[in-house]
Amino acid sequence: MFESYIGDLEAILGNEITNLTKDLFDPELSEEQRKRRIEEAGILLEKRKQQFEEWERSSPQFIGHDEYYRQEVDRAQALGRFIRPEDLARFVTDFLAHYDRRSELIDDGLGVYRLEASDKLLQFVIGQPEDSQKAEFCRVLHQKSSRITFDSEVAEKDKSLTFLHVRHFFIRAIVEAHRHGEGGFHPVARVRLNTDDNLPPGDYLYLLARATVRAAREQDVLLPVVINLDSARALDEDASELCLSRMVNEGADTAPPTIDADMLRTAHAAAEAILVKRFDARRGNAERVNQAFVDARLASVRESYRLKISRKQTLLDSARSRTLPPSYIRMLEGTIRNLAAEQQKREAEIEQLKFVTAEHVLIAAGVLRVS
Repeated sequence: MFESYIGDLEAILGNEITNLTKDLFDPELSEEQRKRRIEEAGILLEKRKQQFEEWERSSPQFIGHDEYYRQEVDRAQALGRFIRPEDLARFVTDFLAHYDRRSELIDDGLGVYRLEASDKLLQFVIGQPEDSQKAEFCRVLHQKSSRITFDSEVAEKDKSLTFLHVRHFFIRAIVEAHRHGEGGFHPVARVRLNTDDNLPPGDYLYLLARATVRAAREQDVLLPVVINLDSARALDEDASELCLSRMVNEGADTAPPTIDADMLRTAHAAAEAILVKRFDARRGNAERVNQAFVDARLASVRESYRLKISRKQTLLDSARSRTLPPSYIRMLEGTIRNLAAEQQKREAEIEQLKFVTAEHVLIAAGVLRVS
């Protein structure tokens, strides 16, 4: 943002004064060259003063954006929209339970785990595409029992631990295994939760969709819908996300509930309608945010190039009025043409970001029993 509003300044103030001082005492410069150098420095510094004043006038508009992102971070924390170390540990544990029961992840406490690896798990890792972390992790698995952590703070304190984070080779390999159906999970499940103030006892139907919005800033989110089978009332969006977070962290298997088929069909149709409505609202909001983002980028680029071209135009006007060498004038004219061409290219690239595509796919469903 600073560069967009201030422009591509040739030097910071200190460097400009230093260079100007050198020029003034350079014996090889003529008096005319010294005067021109002083004039150029004066124009540059005056421009910079104007640009900083303009930046100060414009900066309040960004306060709203800061507040927006702060609220989004707060919502992510409140609704569990982030992956905690214990979530990664559960992710690996579930994978081992379905893929290789001879391997085991044992909690040693204080964020440290022992990974007991079988030959099957080792072969699974060896069969993955080449990666910069692959050889080191294979060496870890060859030890049969290795100490690992999913917590960055724990890993920082004990460098002997293997740190498995969301972008680690092994975690990405498990994700790919699930994507290709190798993890053994079924998309329909029966889950049991304890009741709380926000989730009354009863039987619920849940649907879980993956929504992808491709725009200037791509979004890839989960959209849960949780609907009470008795009242046919759905939890609101925030309550649904909280419920999904609890299902992941606290959910347990439950026996198949006895549910009337007509009631289930009615609830399923209602849940699908709510899912479509929430997806459309998400897409509409993404389109509005994307349009505002693109407009701001365009305004930023235009202002940046306006300042650059204006600066060069001032030098060109001065050069023409003082009949400076034609080669110098042609250089400035060429620079201005190049800047104008660059601006057109940048604006065309940003204009392409206006297009928004969105889709959602149902990835899981099931019955939730709250007791």
